[in-house]
Amino acid sequence: MTPSAATAAAAPSWAEAVQDAVAILAVDGLHVDAEGRALLDAVAREELTPDEAVEKLLAAYR
Repeated sequence: MTPSAATAAAAPSWAEAVQDAVAILAVDGLHVDAEGRALLDAVAREELTPDEAVEKLLAAYR
């Protein structure tokens, strides 16, 4: 396995990152609303990049 392949294999997927983020928030008694969850799920499915999701969220407040 090449070094770059090993790094890619060791890196968590976006789906895992989303699950971890939601779990961390839950530990603190926080939750993600439906709109935020939809954006997180789109990132997990790699339909949006994290930057695109943030842009969509910020656009709602402009």
